[in-house]
Amino acid sequence: SSSLAILTFRYAPEAIRSNNSVCNDCNTAISKKIASENKAVIFTTRLKKLVCLRMCTINPNTTMEDIDEVVETLDSIAKATATRLTAKHSVLFKIQEVMKIDSSS
Repeated sequence: SSSLAILTFRYAPEAIRSNNSVCNDCNTAISKKIASENKAVIFTTRLKKLVCLRMCTINPNTTMEDIDEVVETLDSIAKATATRLTAKHSVLFKIQEVMKIDSSS
């Protein structure tokens, strides 16, 4: 017999947790990346204006090994995505700070 399981979660590592915009971008990018790798389709949804990920398993042939593989892939993609976005936003913040200093001169 098949069963439906829907897991809704948000990837929010400490480095970006306090910035909802960056965290939203990260979760959206994770969803797009895992789909582009043909590993799984992890949809996004919004809960209280926060982008979250949704994993649905309805296929009766889905095994725990399949789910473990998706979770491992998600973990790898999420960490790489957060690192990339953290670096990108750090550079943008520094540029904005330099522009503020330059415009006040």
